[in-house]
Amino acid sequence: TSVFGPVLTNRLTDILAEHAKTHPHFKWQRKLMPGGTCEATAFSTYGYISTCVCLALGNYHNMTAIDAVAAGKRPAKVGPEMISVSDYLGMIELLVVCAENLDSSDIPPLKARLDNLLKSHADVLSA
Repeated sequence: TSVFGPVLTNRLTDILAEHAKTHPHFKWQRKLMPGGTCEATAFSTYGYISTCVCLALGNYHNMTAIDAVAAGKRPAKVGPEMISVSDYLGMIELLVVCAENLDSSDIPPLKARLDNLLKSHADVLSA
């Protein structure tokens, strides 16, 4: 229904990209979830900053083989939701890395990097 706060989302992206440079085993991706509503919609609407981390989920909302159901190839059946253990462990690492680095000045926020680019290239941009 809405998207997450860009400042916080970009901050996590920067932190995770830096972490991945020195930890080749670490896998993550940034994707816009294609639909639905969660509590962040209400938070964002009322001015609170929010972002999201999530895991790939098998049998989303307990629906087995939903693509085949949607294509009319099989009847709908209930199944347990499931996640990968390696994804679960990766999520723990992701949360720890973000918590440890969120306030770090070692990775400047996007606005600071853009301000520095503007300052260093002002002569080209103002011409």
